[in-house]
Amino acid sequence: MDFADKIKFLREKILGMSQTELAKKLSVSRISIYNWENGISKPSVENIKTISLLCGITTDYLIKENTPLEISLYNIDDQAYKILKDLINYLRERNSKKNNEK
Repeated sequence: MDFADKIKFLREKILGMSQTELAKKLSVSRISIYNWENGISKPSVENIKTISLLCGITTDYLIKENTPLEISLYNIDDQAYKILKDLINYLRERNSKKNNEK
């Protein structure tokens, strides 16, 4: 996934925001978000940091190619903890079923 695709993925799937909503959060224009997502330009280092904080991910994911998405658990709230715990349990159950089918 290239940089532009990562920005769009994070905006849509992690933040669930429109281009306009993300632009307001970052104090930039919607056109800036559009340009980032289409590879026309890239955000400033400060905006990359802010995006990573908003998404709870590392800046490495955005900046480096072939870096896996890692979620930061710094300052995780109870709701996010519950979602994460439910996801882990779901994946354990799914993997257990796959292993039992073999």
